[in-house]
Amino acid sequence: MKAYLEKGEHPPESSATQKETMRRLANDFFLNKEVLYKRTPNLRLFRCLDAEEARKFLKEVHAESIITDNGANMNSHLMKDISEQFKITHRNSTAYRSRMSGAIDAANKNIKRILRKMVDNYKNWHEQLPYALLGYRTTTRTSTRATPYLLVYGTEAVIPADVEIPSLRVLQEAELKDAEWFKNYYEQLAMIEEKRMVTVCHGQLYRQRMSRAFNKIVRTLLFQIRKFVLKRVFPHQEEY
Repeated sequence: MKAYLEKGEHPPESSATQKETMRRLANDFFLNKEVLYKRTPNLRLFRCLDAEEARKFLKEVHAESIITDNGANMNSHLMKDISEQFKITHRNSTAYRSRMSGAIDAANKNIKRILRKMVDNYKNWHEQLPYALLGYRTTTRTSTRATPYLLVYGTEAVIPADVEIPSLRVLQEAELKDAEWFKNYYEQLAMIEEKRMVTVCHGQLYRQRMSRAFNKIVRTLLFQIRKFVLKRVFPHQEEY
C-alpha cells in the first residue's frame, strides 16, 4: 500500500481484480512522508506499523496473563494452544456481577443484530461499529422505556437526522442564549437521578411480567432418590 501511494506501483504479478481492490482500499489510507496512516469513519488516523515496529510494540504490550469466565469458548483447545504458544497464563474467574452477565450477552446480541443489517462484507464490520453503537444507545429499551444515552447524560441525543430535518427540540434550542441553554441543561442533570429511579421501577415491573408469562408454560418436575437424570459435562470440567 505504501509503494502504491508513493509511486502508484502495484505488487508484482497482481491480477486485475487485485489492482482494483488496491485502488479501492487506497482511499482509506494516508501517507505522510514515510509514515502510513489508516483513516477511520470518525476521521481519526491510525498509524500502520511495519514488521519490526510491530514486534517491538507486541513485546511492550504483550500480556503475561489473561482472566476469562468459565465459558466453553474461552476454555477450548484453541485457547489453550494460543496461551501455550505466546506463554500466557490463563486463569478462570467468575463474573464481577453474575446478574449482569445475561444483560451483557443480550446487549452484545442486539449490537450484532444491528451490524448484520448494516454490513454487506464481514471484513469491514469494525468500520460500522460506531454507527451501530450510536443506534443502540439512542434507541428506547422495552424493559426500561428509556435510552441508554438518556440514563447517562440526562437528555436525549441529537442525531444527524434531527439536524438535517430540524426537529422541534433543535429549533427551540437554536433560539436560546448560552446562559438559558446552560440553565436548562443543568436542570435536566439535576433530574437525572429521578429519571433513573423511574427506569428501575419500569425494569422491575417488566421482569415481573416476564416471570408471570414464563411461569405459565413451566411444568414442575419432582425428582426422587435413585432416579436417573441427564448430566452434561463440558470439556474443561472434570467429571465426578
